[in-house]
Amino acid sequence: MSDNTDKMTDALAALMEAFTELVEEIKEEHDAEDDEETIVAVDADIDSNFRVVIEGVMDSDDYSTEEIASMVAHLTESLQEIDPDVFDVDEEDEFDTAHDDDDDDVDEDMEDFDEFDDEMEYDEL
Repeated sequence: MSDNTDKMTDALAALMEAFTELVEEIKEEHDAEDDEETIVAVDADIDSNFRVVIEGVMDSDDYSTEEIASMVAHLTESLQEIDPDVFDVDEEDEFDTAHDDDDDDVDEDMEDFDEFDDEMEYDEL
């Protein structure tokens, strides 16, 4: 593996470890109940924490939202290659009803991003 691949492997492992710890901490704060209201609140807290992290990285390391989105898109594409069903939502999935309203917006956002990603010069990164 190249040095960059090794760095990214270590960084993703550290991110996953921190994410897992964050989720457990937030679930404990919400008494880890599995009702829909608690699940939505936990998701909102996780999203809020990610927003703070992303804004911090953007401010301190001068990355744009487009650069971060490009990395996320590549992670998403790689996950889908590994497991084509990874983002499929089962009808019985407890998160299904909580996120149905956002599906159309996400599809439109991804189409916009795909157009941007095709135009992005990666040697600028």
